[in-house]
Amino acid sequence: MKYIKGMFIFLASISFIFMEFQNSASANGITSPSLKVQLNNTYVLYSSQQLPYASNGRTLLPLRLIGDVMGATVNWNAKEQKATVTMGKDSVIVVLNKKNAFVNGIQKQMDTTSVVKNSTIMVPARFISEAFKIKIDYNKSSNVVHLTDSRIMSSQKLSVIDEMQRVNDDFKNKIIPYNFSFLTNKDIEKNKITVDIKNDSTANIIEGQLNRNIIFFANNSKISFIGTRGMIAPDGSTGVNTSNIPSKGNYTDEINWESLNIVQGEPLRYIFVNYFVTK
Repeated sequence: MKYIKGMFIFLASISFIFMEFQNSASANGITSPSLKVQLNNTYVLYSSQQLPYASNGRTLLPLRLIGDVMGATVNWNAKEQKATVTMGKDSVIVVLNKKNAFVNGIQKQMDTTSVVKNSTIMVPARFISEAFKIKIDYNKSSNVVHLTDSRIMSSQKLSVIDEMQRVNDDFKNKIIPYNFSFLTNKDIEKNKITVDIKNDSTANIIEGQLNRNIIFFANNSKISFIGTRGMIAPDGSTGVNTSNIPSKGNYTDEINWESLNIVQGEPLRYIFVNYFVTK
């Protein structure tokens, strides 16, 4: 009888531990096999609508994302089923489910049609990069598409993600987030985000050298920032990693965050992160 009672308590304890944190990872957060998109130094971790993805060997980007991170204006004409993206003197028009597009009034042919996914217009990344003269590269081994342009994340509120001190350039573009989860707790203040990252460099990251700047984006005026910036805190602490991360090794970063729904009273649209290593 004592054995049965003890076993019941043991099982109840396991159940409590299991229920303490429930993994409510959204389909809109990056996963290990999914395509990753890096915008200069910044990765897109989460979107409330649709993340970039690969289809038939082509990368498709949300037009809205380009508008938000580059300060472009995106307008949708429901009657004509077309979107117009304006950035500076350049203008791009794409028509839903068509390969035809217009760049500064000149007709162009995309290599695949624009589509709607999760209420988001998706267009070929190569077309956008050529239309707006954005450098684009693809790293097959890490499955990362890298867009580079001085206009990306350049607004006053977004540029904070690039505030970095004492940066060790040996690790540049070598810290890759590959999995995102949101863990809920019965105590909302204990909710947290977890990000699995890979050290893709040939060197170890010493405890306290991994730094993280993260932005929770609702719109260009409603943004929350959490970051270490590579600074040394008053207590002498520096980065976020509590253990060494070996070359080609993995680490799980945890960030306390209450909700994936609201940022400063507005619906959360994206989560962006910039990981870097200090000297």
